[in-house]
Amino acid sequence: MSGRAALLMAIIAAPVTACTGLPADLEGLTAGALPGETVVSGSPAEVYTRVARGMLRCWFGPDMVLRGRYAFTAKADATPGGRAEIKIHEKEHDGRRGLRAFEVRMAPRGDQTVVSAANVRFPAGTGEQMRASVARWAGDNPSCAASSGDWQDSWKPVHIKSRSRPRSRGKS
Repeated sequence: MSGRAALLMAIIAAPVTACTGLPADLEGLTAGALPGETVVSGSPAEVYTRVARGMLRCWFGPDMVLRGRYAFTAKADATPGGRAEIKIHEKEHDGRRGLRAFEVRMAPRGDQTVVSAANVRFPAGTGEQMRASVARWAGDNPSCAASSGDWQDSWKPVHIKSRSRPRSRGKS
């Protein structure tokens, strides 16, 4: 082995051999869950139903903060082993679906479901509170707010200019 190859191997191997235990940020997680994931009982279709109901009632209901400004899209496979996902998109001025802003995925793990929620375009604090709401609904707690200081109480929508191009208009 050349000196250059040996040096490269040593650089790559050093961090691997130094790992003897779990990182501190992984301690205390639900068994089998990664950071940002929640493992709950029920099939993905059942969990999808709980999460979608929570979103539609608490985020998209009358006078709720996402109504009119964002679009809710979803798909669920109710067959055994099926998956489900919910996406929230910004709405364009003409009503079309714009950029993805938030996403929830549900996948089977044995007789449980792994739920992962990803914030794409909301402010970081808002996204974390939205993820907490998703975890609450997935765990079969239908309440809209974890506390009186939930994100909807203080959230002010910020218009983010979309990157999509407007449709060209033909001659009348």
